[in-house]
Amino acid sequence: MRHWSACAAVWARAFVEAHAAWDRWPEQYQVGAQGLGHALGRTIRGLGDDCAAVLEAVRRRPVPEDDGSAEWGRALVFFEMVEWALDGTSAQQCLRKAAQVYLEEVFTMIANELAWGTAARVISLADARQRVPRDPRWRDAVAFVEAL
Repeated sequence: MRHWSACAAVWARAFVEAHAAWDRWPEQYQVGAQGLGHALGRTIRGLGDDCAAVLEAVRRRPVPEDDGSAEWGRALVFFEMVEWALDGTSAQQCLRKAAQVYLEEVFTMIANELAWGTAARVISLADARQRVPRDPRWRDAVAFVEAL
C-alpha cells in the first residue's frame, strides 16, 4: 500500500501541474481525469474490468502536435504514468518509473527555460546539469520524490 500511496501522490501532482495543458486541450482533461480516477481506484481495488476500456481511451486520445511547450510535456508525462498503472504494472515499478519521468520532465522544463532566458540559445547538457539544481522548482521536485 505504501508504494500505491506514493504513486497516487505523484499522479495527483503531475495532473495538477498539467493544468495549463488541460486549459489548452480540454479533451485531454476529460481523458486524464478519467484515467486518474481509475488509476487511483486500482490502488485500492486492483485492476477492474473497466481498466482495459479506460487504458484504451488513454492510448487512443487525440494527442496534440508536440509544440515544445512545458504544458505538452507535462501532459505527456502524466498520461505515461497513468498508462503504467492501468496496464497492470506493479506498484514498485509504477513508482520507480513515475518518479523518474517526473524528475526528467521537471529537469527538461527548467533547462528549456534557462535556454530561452539566455538569448534564446541552446545550452549544453553540462551547463544544464550545473544550473538546474540551483532552481527552487528542481529542489522542490527532488524533495517531493525523496519524501515518497
